[in-house]
Amino acid sequence: MKHARHLNEDRTHAPSLTEIKAMNRGNIIFLVIGALVVIASVLGYQLYQARKQPQGVQILLGPKGVSIETK
Repeated sequence: MKHARHLNEDRTHAPSLTEIKAMNRGNIIFLVIGALVVIASVLGYQLYQARKQPQGVQILLGPKGVSIETK
């Protein structure tokens, strides 16, 4: 019986300052990792868009004949 009472006491105690700092440190790590993922995604998308668009002169052959566009 003494052991069961001890478990109940552990569930109801308030977190100590050390536990709060550890939780905050963990949250900051997740925040930094999330920000890095967002930055990498945005830069990757911008690079994809830059390489997708051909630069220079584009010559198109279509039903209306030859079309020349400069990019």
